[in-house]
Amino acid sequence: MATCNVCGAAFWAEGESMLIEGNRYDVCKRCAASVRENPSIVTQKKSSLPYCDACGRQHSNKCTTVKFAGQDFTVCGECIPPVKENPADFLAGKKGTEPES
Repeated sequence: MATCNVCGAAFWAEGESMLIEGNRYDVCKRCAASVRENPSIVTQKKSSLPYCDACGRQHSNKCTTVKFAGQDFTVCGECIPPVKENPADFLAGKKGTEPES
């Protein structure tokens, strides 16, 4: 198992080990195309990357803002479809919203 150096996701086989500026980085399949287009994203400080309010992981691209209970939530590309389908399952109880009962 490896951890993607871009989004922080754990992956088994569907990823790549990329050589960038003389260093090897493990990159998941989802982030590999973005790294090929812009290799500097793998070397960015993680603190500059946004966190997904649904899954808690840092991500570098393909995020959107979802409104729920009067709040704006940042949601990564992987979480967008399920969050838009049922935002309460993922966002209730966060950012001062009421938890689901």
